[in-house]
Amino acid sequence: MYNTAAMKLPILLACLAFSLPVAAGADAPAPALDQAMQQALTANYQLACAAALNPTDDTLQAMFSMLAPAFTDTNISGEQVTRAQIVSQFGGQLKTFHTTACDQKITASQTAPDGTVVTTNVLHLSGSAPLSGSNHPFGLVMTTQDTWSNATGHWLIAHRRDLHLHIEVDGSVVMDQGV
Repeated sequence: MYNTAAMKLPILLACLAFSLPVAAGADAPAPALDQAMQQALTANYQLACAAALNPTDDTLQAMFSMLAPAFTDTNISGEQVTRAQIVSQFGGQLKTFHTTACDQKITASQTAPDGTVVTTNVLHLSGSAPLSGSNHPFGLVMTTQDTWSNATGHWLIAHRRDLHLHIEVDGSVVMDQGV
């Protein structure tokens, strides 16, 4: 019989993936971006990693501040999730995870004619999550495509499209979806 707690953990991890803007490591290469743009995006992405590794109210607020007011995320299932939904539904859930590693690489980037910047990112998270009184080690690999806009004088993520989501819990693959 399958453990109910083990069944709920992949759902919580998927929530983590949808609520956490992909977080960048310091050595993330950014092809086709000038140095100032790379620094701006890396600084924003580091806010997300800080929130994953230390999810306090302040770090979560900083992470959510890089999402444009009209931000949307198209998840693996094709459903749209808004900024407001992410903040209200998943912000507190991040506090239940104990993330021990957060690494991300920008694998591609380009500037669109309208001035937006589109990056493709691969995020690796690992740690543990408490569920039903016990901790479950997890690993998450997620590939996304972020569209950044500078309409307000600050680079904000206007849209994210989730391309691939791979989750392991207790050493077993529990979700592997996307391209």
